[in-house]
Amino acid sequence: MENIEQLTNQPYRVLTSRRQHSLKLEYRSPQKRFGYEWENKISRFGFGSDLDNLLTVQYMFSSALELYSEWFSEKPIVEPAVRYVHFSGAQQANFTNLAFTVRYQLGKIRIFAEGDNLLNNRTFIRQEQQPLLLSTDAQVVFARYVRMGLTWTID
Repeated sequence: MENIEQLTNQPYRVLTSRRQHSLKLEYRSPQKRFGYEWENKISRFGFGSDLDNLLTVQYMFSSALELYSEWFSEKPIVEPAVRYVHFSGAQQANFTNLAFTVRYQLGKIRIFAEGDNLLNNRTFIRQEQQPLLLSTDAQVVFARYVRMGLTWTID
């Protein structure tokens, strides 16, 4: 990002870089009645400016596991999920999120229940890059909810 310094009218650059490594494993049983998806990510964010020789670095590790299972001849379908995120570097933070989905199909009618943020996580690290610096603060970004419903497909 290129900017112009107001007092001297000199151009300068603000640099942002991100490197990410991800490993994703998926499995479904031969009968497709059980499976999982497990994804691990490591990210490195670098923030710098021509006006300052310092490079601010933020790291993030994320691990998410989602299970899939069908009981009793494909009904109901149950999908619990857990995600852990760890921040280090410019700011330190951790959170664990639990979520679930349960679906039951009866012909054209589908009954479902789902929930997210069951541990009521309240903070997450948000980064904003200003022209001169990296500002990092904690923000509330997750809603905790349980939702239940019924859908009917009309053909």
